[in-house]
This record gives sequence, structure tokens and C-alpha cells, in this order.
Amino acid sequence: MCARLLLLVAAVAAVADDPSYSLVYPHPADGCTAADVSGGRRAECTLRAGRVTLHADADATTLQLICDDERSFSCAELAAAAPLLAPQRPGGGTLKMLKISNCALPAEPLRCVAALLGAQDAALLWLQDVRGSLRPQHVRGLRAVERLSLYYADGENCTSVPYSALALLPALRRFTMRRGALVLGGPGAPLAGLRALELAVGALRALPARAFADTPALQSLALWSNSIDSVHGDALAGLSSLVNLSLNSNQLETLPERLFRPTPRLQRLDLYDNRLQTLPAGLLQGLQHLTHVLIFENKATLQLSPRLFSNLPALEHLELKTSSIHTLPADLFLNTTNIQELYLSGNQLTSIPEGIFQGFVRLKTLDLSRNKLEAVHKGVLSQLKVLENLDLRGNKLKVLHEEVFAGLEGLKVLHLGDNLLEALDPLVFHGLSALRQLYLPGNRIQVLHKETFRPVRGLETLDLSSNNLSISRQVNTQHFISTELHAQYMLDNSSVPVEQGEYHSPLRELRELVRLDLRHNRVRLLCDDWRGLLRLRQLQLAHNHFTELKGIDMEFLSTTLKVDLTHNRIAHFEPFATASATFQLDHNPFVCDCELYPFADMQLRHTLPKGIEIDNAECADPPLLRHTRLADLHPDQLSCAASPCAEGCSCVHRPARNRTDVNCVELPANLTFNPNTRLRLTRLTDLTKLPPHVKYLDLSALNLTEIPKITQPIEIDLTDNHLNAIPMDLLKLNCIIHFSKNPIGCTCNNKLNLEFLKQNNHLVRDYYNLTCDNDLLLSGLDTDSLCTARDSTIIGCTIAFIGVFIAVATATAYRYKTLIRIVLRKIGLWRVEEEIDDKLYDAFISFSHQDETYVIDTLVPKLESGVRPLKLCLHYRDWVIGDFIPSQISKSVETSRRTIIVLSEHFLKSVWAQMEFRAAHGRERLLILMLEDLSKCKDLDPDLRAYISVNTYVKADDPLVFDRLKDAVLTKTRNLVKPPKNVDNSPKIVDNTLKIVDNVTKIVDNSPKIVDKPTRLDVTLVNGQLVNNALPS
Repeated sequence: MCARLLLLVAAVAAVADDPSYSLVYPHPADGCTAADVSGGRRAECTLRAGRVTLHADADATTLQLICDDERSFSCAELAAAAPLLAPQRPGGGTLKMLKISNCALPAEPLRCVAALLGAQDAALLWLQDVRGSLRPQHVRGLRAVERLSLYYADGENCTSVPYSALALLPALRRFTMRRGALVLGGPGAPLAGLRALELAVGALRALPARAFADTPALQSLALWSNSIDSVHGDALAGLSSLVNLSLNSNQLETLPERLFRPTPRLQRLDLYDNRLQTLPAGLLQGLQHLTHVLIFENKATLQLSPRLFSNLPALEHLELKTSSIHTLPADLFLNTTNIQELYLSGNQLTSIPEGIFQGFVRLKTLDLSRNKLEAVHKGVLSQLKVLENLDLRGNKLKVLHEEVFAGLEGLKVLHLGDNLLEALDPLVFHGLSALRQLYLPGNRIQVLHKETFRPVRGLETLDLSSNNLSISRQVNTQHFISTELHAQYMLDNSSVPVEQGEYHSPLRELRELVRLDLRHNRVRLLCDDWRGLLRLRQLQLAHNHFTELKGIDMEFLSTTLKVDLTHNRIAHFEPFATASATFQLDHNPFVCDCELYPFADMQLRHTLPKGIEIDNAECADPPLLRHTRLADLHPDQLSCAASPCAEGCSCVHRPARNRTDVNCVELPANLTFNPNTRLRLTRLTDLTKLPPHVKYLDLSALNLTEIPKITQPIEIDLTDNHLNAIPMDLLKLNCIIHFSKNPIGCTCNNKLNLEFLKQNNHLVRDYYNLTCDNDLLLSGLDTDSLCTARDSTIIGCTIAFIGVFIAVATATAYRYKTLIRIVLRKIGLWRVEEEIDDKLYDAFISFSHQDETYVIDTLVPKLESGVRPLKLCLHYRDWVIGDFIPSQISKSVETSRRTIIVLSEHFLKSVWAQMEFRAAHGRERLLILMLEDLSKCKDLDPDLRAYISVNTYVKADDPLVFDRLKDAVLTKTRNLVKPPKNVDNSPKIVDNTLKIVDNVTKIVDNSPKIVDKPTRLDVTLVNGQLVNNALPS
């Protein structure tokens, strides 16, 4: 086992110098890792009892062991971490402090842990937030421990001081235990070497007799922040060496008079934060070494016994603050003459007894602030020759009698703020030649006498803030003028103007001032005597009544001065070019008009003094510039009303342009001008009556559409209007023109005017900003190309129009070509040659004999009349009687250009009519006149149905029926449907037999028998001729 341990230590030593190397020590259930961290080296170990963290500081003087969840630890488990945290300081060394936190005290001695981690010689053992009572076995062997701090995790761990354990620490000098539920009493092991004992932040309630008899060498005893409300008169018996005693933050109401008899060497006594009501008169008798007594934040009214602090020759520092003390016995400090600091603030004192400070020859600080003092009587303070700091603020002082501070020859700081003072007696500061700081804020002072501050000429700080103090040319100032100036006004028998001469404040004698605070008053004047203060560093004038700041006001001799003028009423200021002081001007209601022009101009030119601080300064008026930062202000933005001004006009002066703008609705009659005046009209009137002294006329942004007429050469602003034309008349008058932001018509018609404008562009101030109505810059316009573009546009448009017209005419003619031919034929204008052929007839009329009335009486007369009558073939008129009928049909179709079928229900029932249809259909010469709509007739022949479904036809009720038929006959046809090739639909004569295919009549087998004889058709073959017996003879 020893060999393994040596091998492990050697391995650790080999890598210990590598800060980035992380070590892991395996164990069946635990392990440790280590790494360098900020401020030292850190190791984390997982033990069977829980996780433990060890941290060593960079100097290897402090080692901290931290447990998780108040777990415990053992030496054997920590053995793995020991090499990782061995001190690495050059030259060696040992740890000085071992701190164990958040752990349960182990059963084994802490010596084992200390030795294992190299802390066996640590002088300080700190057990913080631990659980378990400290027992002798825990500390046995820790012979080097000089200080032991034991902070329990709660107040239930320990009920008595572990004297038996402490007795085993021979070097122990200081023991601290906090959060223990202690009950003092009973004998314990003597601790002759213990010098300091702290039992604090616990539940200790009482101090019994001889409570600390086992610690006779104690010099410091701290029992603060317990619940002690009972103290035995012999509680401190045996503590003859005690120097410091802390009983603060307990529940004490009083103390036994003999309590401090056993402690003659006591030097410091802390009794603050208790419930003290009385302290016996002889409580502090015999404490010849007592230097400090602290009683403050007392939670009850404390009544001081006479001579309580008497006969204490070493007492230097006494605090009796915030203890609700109402009165001070006159002999309270009898024969106690060494006090240097006395604090009586925050009580209920209404007066100071005369002679109470008698013999205070060393008192330097006296604090009587925040009481209810209404007056300080003359002579009360006169014995305090070396007093340096006197604080009387927060009282109810209304009057300070003259020479109330007489005798305070060494006084340097005097606080009189937050009282009810309304005035200062001229002799109130008499004798205070050493005074350097005087604080008078929060009073009601209105007037300062010029002699008041004469005795304190060496004053460096003066605070008069938050009073009712007014400083102006009329109040609290002296007016000085030179002898020469006074003589001049006396000679003229006139009074001196208020702005002449200098105004000095009542502070003119204070030439050593470094800081002057006049905030929250009614100051409205920067006095001339302040500007001559060479040492002045701070002049605080915020929240006053300043309304303006002139250049001379900013001239101070001090080069390191900062003047705070924020939150005033400053509307204007004029920076002084050579001002060396810093001026804070934020949060003022600046009026950004002409008077602010010098500032804006200097800012623009970067000549503004560096000391002008305006980071948050904004314009309050005019409304147009409201909230504009002064740092962003441009001189062009500034303007103001000018006078005199013509009636009905407004006159505005613009200092940045050195001109005055006169705005009128109409041309005024009594108009007066100077060379730097501009006239603006808000409505166009007759400008021919413009006075000759008007040199500039502003007509911008008036929505003008016509060029105004001017009869004299002037400078005229026509920008931002709606003018298209070039102002030729104005240019010919040599007027200076501003003409941008107008939609100039850059067209061919305007070419000559545009060229004239270009030639005289020197008359147009903004020539290079002129734009055409198409947003092109006029200066870059090629006027020669304007007409070329127009001509090209006209030609292109003409061609396009002609093309569109032709297209429309063609489409219309195509659509209505038939009607057009008909009309032209009617009026004799149709000159197109008709189809030339050898046809005998124009048309063959095929109809049922039942429709012959319509044909004979209507159709034939209409077609055979007119400009171009048709020559018709009619069977009743043109057929040869007795000739073979099929031959007649075939001959009539062949000798006619067209065959007109008069289609009706009678036609459908006629065999000969259908034969005529087939004869004509086969030759593509067919025209159909439909007497009635038969397109949906079920008995319609299939060929005829097919024909009328794909070819046009004319109805008898069409108004132009006869004209359409004539046009169709006379016009060369173009059939939409062609019959199949090699098909002959004409009737065939076979063996003297007529065979009508696909019809109801058939003549076959050389037999004269007629099969399926139709109605009104009785055909027989006689001598080779086909005769219809149904016809009348």
C-alpha cells in the first residue's frame, strides 16, 4: 500500500507544473479532479459522503474546504486531493488559514485533515456554516491555531462556549462564535491566553455574574447583535485588562452602576442600537482611560443623568446621536475637558445650557444638527476656541444674534442649513476670521447686508441655495459707476441708465471664493464682482430667474470656472468669443430667433467657445423650432419680427441673410424698403404698380400657372409654381429670376424660347436646377432633337393610324362584303366583271308545283327586274313539251350558272324537285331559298340536311332576300363542301329504265311496274318517254 502511495505522489509531482492538466484519481466510488482557476487552484472530489471542493489561493496561504449539502468528510477520502493542492510558492511555505465551510464536523480530529492538506501550522481555523458541536477531539493537536472562528449554520447547535475544546489550543488568542444559542454560566476550562472573545449574532439573553471569569486576560469582548436584556452587576468581574466592549444591537434598557468597576482599563464602549432609557450617574466613574463612547440609533427616549460623562479625562469621542434626548444637564461633562468630537445630532434638544461646554479646550467637532433648537444664546459657544466644525443644520433657528459665534477663532466649517433664518445680522460672523466653508441652504433669507461677510473674507465655500434670495439690479446689489461717467451725467442733469456701470453683490468682499452655490433662488443678475474672482471654480446658479445672458456676462477671470445655469428662464444668450469659463445651459426655454443668431453663427463657423455646454438644450419657441436641439440649430432657421411694418403685412428679419422679408396679401400702398428688404406676396395682384424701390419680389409656392407681368427689372422668385412657359418678357427686361421646381414644357413649340433661356442663363440664379416636365435637367437638354422627336412622332402616329384604318376597313368590308356588293350593284357602281361562260341562263328555279304561286308572283318578277335582271330557266316556261323529263332537268342544270332551290315541305315531297336538287348538287351550283325553317325537319333528305348544315342559305323573310340571290348568282361561288370525287349523283338511264337511287321511286327489272308510288307522282314509260300521269292533261 505504501509503495502505491509513493508511486501516486511521484506521478502527481511529474505533472503538477502543468496548469492545464486535469487530474482524475479513480476509486471504486469516488475521484478528484484539479485545475487552475481565477485566484488559485481548485480541486473537486466526489466522496462517499458527498461532494467536496477544495480551493487554494494563488499565494498558497489560504485553503478552503467546501462541502455540498452540509455533508461530512474523512482524511482517507481526501488523500487523493492532497498532492493537487500542495503549496507551490517558490521557497516553500505553509498555509496560514484553513477554512471549512458548509460541512458537518467529522468524527475524527481536524488535525488529520490539516496535516493531509499541509495546513497543520495554520494560524487561523475558520469553521463557517458548520453543524455539530465543537468537541475537544476536533481541535486536539492544532497547536499553531491562534484564531478560531466558529460560525454555526443556525442557532441550535451550541448552548455554551466550548471552553474544554478551546483549552486544547495553547496558541489561541482570539475566538469568535456566531449564531450560537448560548447560555453563559458554570465553570469552564481557564483560557489564560485568550485576548479577544466575540459571541455575536446569537441568542444570548443575559450576562450572569462572572460570566467571563475563565478568560481573565481578555482585552476585547464583543457581544453585539444578541438579545441581551439583562446584565448582572458583576458580569465583567475578573476582566481587569478589558479595553474594548461591544454591547451594541441588543435589548438593553439600562446598565448596573457598578458594571464597569472591574474594567479600569476600558477605552471603547459601544452601546448603540439598544433600548436605553436611563444610564446611572456613576456608571462610568473611574474609567480614566475611556476614549470612545458610542450611543446612537437608540430605540427609546434616553434620559441622561447629571455628571454621567464627568471626570473622564481621556474621553475624546462621544456620540449621543438619534437617541431622542430632550435635555442636556448643565454638568453633564463636568471636568471632562479632553473631548475632541461631540455628536448630539438627531435628538429633541430645544436649547443648549450655558456653560455646558466649559473647559472644552480641545473640542474640534460639535454636531447639534437635526434637533429643535430655536436659538443659540450668546456665550454658549464662546469657550470653544479650537472648534473647527460646527453643525447646526436642520433646527428651527429663526434668528442668529450678533456675535453668537464670537470666540470661535478656529472655526473653519459652519453648517446653518435647513433652518428658518430670514436674515443675517451684519455682525453675526464677527470673529470668524478662519471660516472657510459656510453652508446656509434651505432657509428663508431674502436680503443680505453688505457688511455681513466682511469678517469672513477668507471664505472659500458659500452655500446659499434654496432660499428666497433675490439678486438683481434693484435688489441686493450696489451700483458703481466711474467718476468720469458720473460727472458727465451730472453735467447733463440726467440720471444714470441702469445698464451703465457695474453691479456688485453683497459678497463682493469674498475674494477667495472657490465654490458659490445660489441654486433655487431668485437670482437674475451675474454680478460684476463674481467675474473678478480668480479662484472661483464652481458657480451654481441653477433653478433661478435668469432670462438672458449677454457676452459680457460670460467674461470671467477664472479659467477653470464652471457656471451652472441650467433650469433657468434664459431665452437668449450671446456667447463671449474669448470666454474661458464653462457654462452649462441645458433645460432653459430658449427662444430661437434673431437674438440667438450670434451663437448659431459661431457654432456654424466652429468658433464657439469650448465652454458652452448645450447637449440637452432645446428651443421652446417659436413653435416651428420647438424641441430643436441648439446643437443642431442653423442660422438660416432664425428669424424675428421687424418693424416698422406696412399695414396688412408681416415683416420678418432674417439675420443669416441680412435681410427683411415683408409678407403681404396684396401690394401695400405705404410700402417702405431698404436695399436688404424682400417683398413676398401671398396672392398675385397687379404688379405693374410695383414701386420702383422694390428690388426683390418673392412669388414662390403660389401655384401660379401664368408668368406675372413686370414693368421694371427686379429680382423675382418664381420657384415651386406650376409654370410651363419660359418667362421671356422677364428675361428681356434683364430680371434676375429664380425658376426651379416648375414643370417647364420642353417641346418643339417651345424650342426658340428654350434656346433664348440657355443663352441668358446668367439671369437665372438656379439655372442648373431647372427641370422639364418630364424631370430631365434643362441644362443638359438638346433642343435640336425636340422637333425631330415630334416629326418622328407625327409620322409614326399617321402610319399607325392608316394601318389601323386599313385593318378596320378590311375587316368591315370582309364582314359586310355581300351587303356592300348589293348596295353597289343597286346604285350601279359595281364594276367587277362577272364570270364569263357560255351558260344560257343565270339560274334555274327548282320548286314544287305547290309553291308556284310564290315563285311566279313574287320570286321571278323580283329576280328578272332591277339594274341587272337575271335570266331564269323555268320548267313551265322553258321546257319542251313532251321531252324526256330527266333530260330536261339535266339540261336546265347544265345550261344555268346556278340552281335556286325553293325549299319547303312541298319540295321535300316532290320526287322531281329532289331529282333537280341532286342534279345541281353534283355540279356545285346550288343556292337554297328556304320558305320555312326545315333545318330540324325529320323528313329532310340526308344529303340536303348535310348541305344546309355546312352551307349558307337565304330565308324568304330576309328583307334583302332577292338582292342576296342576285348577288349569289352573279358572283363566282366558292363552295365550302365539295362532293366526293368520282361520284355522279345525276339520274342514270339504264335499259330504258329510270333508277332513282336512295329515293322512294324505283323502276327496275325492265318492268313498267312502279314500286312504292308516291303521292302525286304516277310515272309510266311510254315510247321511251317518262310521263307523269298525275299531272293535269
